[in-house]
Amino acid sequence: SFTLDKGDARFVDFKTAELQIHATASGDATAALDYLRATPLDAMAEHAFSGVEAKGPMQADVDLFLPFKEFGQRRIFVHAHLHGVSLNTRGGTLAATDLHGDADIDGAQVSHADVHGKILGGPFQMQARAPRNAPVTRTLLVFNGTVSGDAIRSALSLPASIRINGTTDWHGVLRMAPEPARERTLRVSGSLAALELNLPEPLAKPAGRPPPSSVEVLWPASGATQVRVALGFVLHGQVTLDSGANGPQLGRAAVSFGAATEPAAFSD
Repeated sequence: SFTLDKGDARFVDFKTAELQIHATASGDATAALDYLRATPLDAMAEHAFSGVEAKGPMQADVDLFLPFKEFGQRRIFVHAHLHGVSLNTRGGTLAATDLHGDADIDGAQVSHADVHGKILGGPFQMQARAPRNAPVTRTLLVFNGTVSGDAIRSALSLPASIRINGTTDWHGVLRMAPEPARERTLRVSGSLAALELNLPEPLAKPAGRPPPSSVEVLWPASGATQVRVALGFVLHGQVTLDSGANGPQLGRAAVSFGAATEPAAFSD
């Protein structure tokens, strides 16, 4: 459950009919997400809250600014404090766990965040970058973490005979912006220098050789999710993921080896 601990409401100015509401609540993140899905924030964030699942203790301060004469100018501000929350996409198996820290949601955008947790068995930190002294019109989240080769092999469902030894640092950037400048992209990159890849040639790699690698995900306004993968100059690939009843399903795929040009972008 998510319990209201305290709350108050007041009219700042009766002439402008501006009502301010402040509330503090605490409880489980599952119930908190249920609340956010029922507010205008979910639609403003392109149903981002409807697309994730969460559990674990948290606390939230909510401020509502409601100018009834200009209701289109209303604002919703949420300050969340996480005390060991787990988060994953709805129906997905990859989860961020043991999340601790704070995040501010201004309207549909994350204006501040400093959260630590674990993903794929390794630690990571997420921070939000927002412009100073300017309205928050987009979300920019920066991730930095460490992952082990065993966790990568498990996440890719590779057979035990294929070993990935060592650990590597990774860096990610998630960008989200509403209409009209709509943007929803994620880029994760890393050098993989400390990993030893016991893979078939030409994908095999000893530890100490850094093939700069990246994964980019694009969620277009309509159509399938697009994923681009690059493993140094050895492999480039692109796949589309269609939505299915049991989660994402592989649509089309294109792969090229060597330093040749990358696979051409898919067109609808």
